Amino acid sequence: MGANWFPLWLSLRVAGLATVISLLMGLWLAWLLASREFRGKGAIETLLALPLIFPPTIMVCYFLIRITRRMAFTWQVAVAAALVYAFPFLVRSARASFRNLDRGYEDAARSLGASEWRVFWRIALPLAYRPILTAATLVFARVLTECAATLLIAASLDGAL
Repeated sequence: MGANWFPLWLSLRVAGLATVISLLMGLWLAWLLASREFRGKGAIETLLALPLIFPPTIMVCYFLIRITRRMAFTWQVAVAAALVYAFPFLVRSARASFRNLDRGYEDAARSLGASEWRVFWRIALPLAYRPILTAATLVFARVLTECAATLLIAASLDGAL
């Protein structure tokens, strides 16, 4: 009797995609929150803190109950549920690493005519890549550990609905 590797591959796929999507969406937002003052910044920071208050399993349960009533549970829904608690964690960690950067490098690049996009990609991101890589690793591990709970909840919801 062979081992069933499907749950492991599914968990790895969900964790990998949730981490990549969190990185793609979260790095720019983290940099803006760390380096700019704008209207609504406090509201965004509050919204990012809300998913961190509740345990991930509770967030996943709520998200799955809301989503699975309208559509079948798939691995894409598992990725979306994982993003609910992975995205804020990555943004807050990346924001802290961007906040610790020496602003002199960014100001020097701006004075030489670099756009904000170029300052982000060529200055801020290379200087903060180690803490961001650490945050991404922690997000991957967190999603991977919660994926089993997500699958169990989804299986119980599919039977209950």
